[in-house]
Amino acid sequence: MDFGINELKAIPYGKRLKCAVCEEDLKPPIIELPDLPLTEILVNEKQETNIGFIDQNFHLCENCGHGQLSTIIDPEILYESSYSFRTSGSASSVSGNDFFHEFIKQVIKNRQFKTIIEIGCNDLYLLNKLKDDAERLIGIDPILRKSDEILPDSRISIIGDFFDNIDLGDLAGSGDVLVISSHNLEHIEEPRSMIRKLLEYSSQDTLFIFQFPCIETLVEENRFDQIFHHHIHYFSLQSFEYLLNNLNAKIIDFTTNQSHWGSLLVAFKKGNNKGTFASSYFNLINSEKIIEDYKIYRKRMFLTNEYLKASKFPLYGYGAILTLPILAYHLQNDFSAFEAVLDDDKNKEGLFYLNLPVPIMNTSKINDFRGGSILLTAINHLRKILPKVIKLNPKQIILPVNSI
Repeated sequence: MDFGINELKAIPYGKRLKCAVCEEDLKPPIIELPDLPLTEILVNEKQETNIGFIDQNFHLCENCGHGQLSTIIDPEILYESSYSFRTSGSASSVSGNDFFHEFIKQVIKNRQFKTIIEIGCNDLYLLNKLKDDAERLIGIDPILRKSDEILPDSRISIIGDFFDNIDLGDLAGSGDVLVISSHNLEHIEEPRSMIRKLLEYSSQDTLFIFQFPCIETLVEENRFDQIFHHHIHYFSLQSFEYLLNNLNAKIIDFTTNQSHWGSLLVAFKKGNNKGTFASSYFNLINSEKIIEDYKIYRKRMFLTNEYLKASKFPLYGYGAILTLPILAYHLQNDFSAFEAVLDDDKNKEGLFYLNLPVPIMNTSKINDFRGGSILLTAINHLRKILPKVIKLNPKQIILPVNSI
């Protein structure tokens, strides 16, 4: 189903009432986010109407340590053809998936599989890296439903649909199977049902390796801009192990990638192993800590915005990340006073965000930045872009976060 701009004026949504991991009733939200903007939608012209906003709430389950949103937007809205993210188009995501690939290879060693299934395969970047490790490879992703992409290898096939609509019995078949998923679980409304379904169709030897954002690192790095509508779930090691143990599965290995969404990478399979990892690793997250850290985050955003408002120089953002409307939301600044948000991707030239009245401009369009101020807006990639911005020699470089 295709959605246009008009459909975003009244966004269809549902409400979650129970924890997606332990199924306890949700307690009141610990963070309220009224009129939180949609992200990852770029349009050809500045929108004159106020669209693409919806109230959101963040909850933490004290029973199992799972973070989650309670307003669930229709996935057809979030992932139809305007969904812009592609793995190979993002240097950060390429790096994150390379790290994930290294972890996979560390876990599987020289093991060869009959089938590798990737849930949320995006543009097949990871499957292509694994094509010598299996006889056949299957990618599942609804963003590929209209794809006319030429597959690079006859062993690779794609299914352009949501996971819930897939008959796993036709896919897994017999033989050694590896199921992988990179930054997909946080998008699934019912992750418990998804993993239960996977386990039901798996053998004792089936291996699962997932990666997803980790709430412990989100809080530790004070990155509350990483809470947005697409990410329904914010797993902790505690909550993910709780989920697996409850479904008679066990963690066999894990690691973290601090530089890419604070990702948690977990290998697991069928079997009993009650709570041996979470109890010895992260400090358990609690509501009080999140609330206090969120207050610190809001103070920092307020001070950054005051600095921006006081600037006497032309303002530019650097890095047209797809989640920029979330940073704007927390800054309480719609960037209307900015000349442009600069980006090295020529394909974004002249585009606008659905809900921000600032154009995206290719960096090459500006020859002299010496009289301007640059706010580093690509806050997930600060270490990579800061050297580039320093070479531009602007009057000021403004960081919206305290650490990089």
